[in-house]
Amino acid sequence: MKKLNFIIGALGGAMTGYLLSNEDLRKKLSKAKNHGEAAKILGKELQRSGKKVAKEAKELIEKDDVHEKFGEWKTYFLEEGEKLGVKAKKAAKKTAKNVKKKAAKSCKKACKKAKSKLKK
Repeated sequence: MKKLNFIIGALGGAMTGYLLSNEDLRKKLSKAKNHGEAAKILGKELQRSGKKVAKEAKELIEKDDVHEKFGEWKTYFLEEGEKLGVKAKKAAKKTAKNVKKKAAKSCKKACKKAKSKLKK
C-alpha cells in the first residue's frame, strides 16, 4: 500500500510541475467549461509531450556517442566485476581457512571435555 501511495504522490508532483511550467496548458484549462473538457485537454497535451519525449529519447539513444559510452561502461563494469570476483574468491578462501581452524580447535576442545567426563 505504501508503494501505491508513493506512486500516486510522485505522479501528482509530476503533474503539478507540468502544469506550473506550461503556461499554454494553464490557459487552455482555465477556458475549459467542465471537468470532462479539462481532462480531454490535459490528455491531449500529455500525449503530445509524451511523443516529444519519446522522440528525443530515441534520438539520444541512436547517437554514436551514446553507443560508444555504453561500450565503455560495459567494459568498465565487466572489469570491475572480474576484480570483485577475484576479491570474493580470496575472501572466501581466507574465511574457509579460518573456519577450518576454528572447527578443528572446537573439536579438540570438545574431545578433551568428553574424555574428562568419561574418566570421572
